[in-house]
Parts: sequence; structure tokens; C-alpha cells
Amino acid sequence: MCSSDLLDFKNPNPTLAQILAHDLAVNILEGEGDGAASARWGYYIHAPINASKLKNVTEKAFVGMSIVGDLTTLGWVQAFDYANGALTQAHPQYVPVDVHFAALNFKDVMLASGNLQPERRHLPYFIESPLGFEFSGITPTGEHVFGWSEGQSLATQVLANTDSLWRVPAGWSLEDAATVSAVYSTVYYAMVMRGGLRQGESVLIHAGAGGVGQAA
Repeated sequence: MCSSDLLDFKNPNPTLAQILAHDLAVNILEGEGDGAASARWGYYIHAPINASKLKNVTEKAFVGMSIVGDLTTLGWVQAFDYANGALTQAHPQYVPVDVHFAALNFKDVMLASGNLQPERRHLPYFIESPLGFEFSGITPTGEHVFGWSEGQSLATQVLANTDSLWRVPAGWSLEDAATVSAVYSTVYYAMVMRGGLRQGESVLIHAGAGGVGQAA
């Protein structure tokens, strides 16, 4: 529908006439050809779903995508229940966390768009989606924690390594805590572990308004 006559508003062809008649903010054409008899004009809307009328409703799910790079395939996928005990008993350094807040990082955008390949690591459990690695939530014992995972933390539950998990300090909300682990770990690793920053030294911080810049 890129023909020049489509833009002739004084003498609109059938396709343009339908667009003008519907007066929609966004026009979606379903069917074959421009203005064909089988084609239908419509639009996308967001509508609430009554969960009580759905079948196969699950309490454990994560955000995944069937085609990497195609953001329209993003959706909820039924997940394994890490709280069943078998996996955590075999690997006590991991603990299930009910996710209350999951941060969306630029890494997630790069992974979802196919511009970054997920890292392959040897883990005691299988990760179906690389999306999401920063979160906050509550453990089975009621402890409020935050941290980062190997992935799949855009979910209702995540299996977290206790080495990458911290208690939420008094005065912090879980929402606040979900934004901390990635940027501060990055800064500590860069400045202290790799840069050897010592008292009395100074650092020039570029892009100080971003998350890493503020942490630095």
C-alpha cells in the first residue's frame, strides 16, 4: 500500500476511503490485497481477561519468546515449580524466590531483539528463557531479598544462587531493591576489583544520570 494514489485525499481510492471512514489511530489490514473484498480493516486493543474463564491457568510462569528477534512472540510460558524441594535439596546453594519485582535492563532488550546471544553456562537446572536477570522477592522462609540470576527472572518465581542474593535492608522497598544489584555489582567490579580504586583517588564518571553512573 505504498502507491502514490493512496495519498490522494481529494480522490481517495477504495483503500484510502475505508481508512478515512473508520478514522482509527492505527489501521490494521487483514486479508489479501489493497481493498480486496476479503480484506477487513481493524485495530489492536488491550482488553482485560477474566482469569476465572481461562483453562490451564498456572501460578508459575515466565516471560519467553518463541522466535528470537520477533517481539510479537513474547508471552507467558508455564514454568517448573522450583519450590517442590527436589532441586534445591540436591543443590542447597540455590533457593527459590517468589518474584515481586523484576527489573528490565538494556541487556534484556538486546537479547529479545536478537542483537545479543545468550551466554551458555553450566547450571544445575535448565533455563528456558534468558530474559530477566535482576529481581527482588521473598524466599519460602519469608526473607525479603534481591539479586540477580542466570536468567529467566522475568517470572513469578526464580531459582537464585545464594552467592548472588542479598537481604533487603530496612527502609528499602522491594521495588527499590530490584534496581540495585546489576548496577552496583557492575560498578564494584569495575572500580574496586578490576580498577583497584583506593581512598583519595578520583574517578571521572560519564553518563552520570544513568543507573551505572548514579551507582558510581
